[in-house]
Amino acid sequence: MRPASTTSSVDATNLTDLGPASDLLQLRPAEVLFEEWAKLRAAGKKTPQIALWAAIPTGATHWTKHLSLYENPTYEGLLLRDRKTKKKVYFVVDPDAVDEESKKRVPSADIMASLRAADLVVQRMWTLGTTDASRDRWSFLAPCRAGDKDITTILGDEPCDQAHTPASTLGSAVAVAPSYQVNFGSLPYAASGRFRGHTFRKQWATALSVMPEYVFVSGWNEFVSAPQANPIVGDPFAKSMGLERDPEGRNLFVDTFGAEFGRDIEPTVEYGSEVYDLMTSCARVFHRNAATGARGCNDAAEACCAKQPADTYRTVLAARNDVLEDVVLSTSRSELTTLVGAGHREVCSRHGAPSTFCLRGDEPSTPLGPFIAFGSGGAGRRALHRCIIGNRHFYSLAAGCEGQVFDGTLAFLQEAPSSEMPRRLQRCFHPTTGEHTVALGFDCPSGFTTVETLGYVR
Repeated sequence: MRPASTTSSVDATNLTDLGPASDLLQLRPAEVLFEEWAKLRAAGKKTPQIALWAAIPTGATHWTKHLSLYENPTYEGLLLRDRKTKKKVYFVVDPDAVDEESKKRVPSADIMASLRAADLVVQRMWTLGTTDASRDRWSFLAPCRAGDKDITTILGDEPCDQAHTPASTLGSAVAVAPSYQVNFGSLPYAASGRFRGHTFRKQWATALSVMPEYVFVSGWNEFVSAPQANPIVGDPFAKSMGLERDPEGRNLFVDTFGAEFGRDIEPTVEYGSEVYDLMTSCARVFHRNAATGARGCNDAAEACCAKQPADTYRTVLAARNDVLEDVVLSTSRSELTTLVGAGHREVCSRHGAPSTFCLRGDEPSTPLGPFIAFGSGGAGRRALHRCIIGNRHFYSLAAGCEGQVFDGTLAFLQEAPSSEMPRRLQRCFHPTTGEHTVALGFDCPSGFTTVETLGYVR
């Protein structure tokens, strides 16, 4: 998106050009896009502009077929053009060459020169990692950050502060998305999720503050995603959320995992037009800012500028005293700090990029761990209560704590699994030691019996 009367679209078919199916995977979808949008234009209907995005490693030839589309007079008016030079724009995949697969996709200097010789503006683009002017690279997906750390648990009012491109061949750019991932998105906390529009608003807040020449909205063609082989060897807890008991749970998903952990903007059964409407609102604010020189989002009538109610979600932290065999769940960071000072140990997530709780790849207390639930009651939700029996804590759906001491209501759990709340939370009890705990996704630990399913969380 740019501050002009038309918006741009990028065909993000970025698979390597060297395979035997490259025509089917790359060329034909692009041809169909040009053909169909040319028909729409001929019928007097508006369409966005088109810019292709392709890998051009050494030996690639696919780009020559793209040139034939760019040079076809029929499609002259369909193509995105650089506002400064009026040249047609072509994006190229430019990954960090950190592994052998990435090295195979580094742009060929010779092909870059040939594209420029064809009078195209060539813009590098990839994802993950800081994007700055020295790299002359756009990012099509940019995680929120805390300092120099990518994060996915972004429920507070702190700014997203995603990395962006202050200057490049094509111009300054900020990437925004309804959700984003920093690893396999189906692992806990490896993707932000939509959080009912909260992620999208926070990402747009950066764009509306920076007001770049372009906003790259990542999303339109990411509705499906195939499972991939799990590279995390030796970790029995590295499974897709909600599929912990499924044999296929070892397979992981990257770009899309259900309606919650995906970048789709078009209306869906699960979310209706919520994300599309939010996108429309943010686009209006962006264009108004561009016209007036304003920054930020200050129009109370726009959904883009709304604040999510503080009680929409609640983070539940976990601690265990290994001597007392006592598990404490808490929604208070200060309480957890006090507990740790008195002999408890904070229990961390094994995966993801959390900022509101700790990360430890070999966490010994898994499947106990921190989780995210709802902060208020509603249809299809159950209140989770913290209770005390003797000198130990346990967790119950009963407001009276089953005749024991009530110690507060922690959060509200969803009664049935969903993409938003996919992980089953089980109540566990050890009949020999008397310890009470909970298990996220997986079965109760060895020696424990399952008391009940409490509900579903993230």
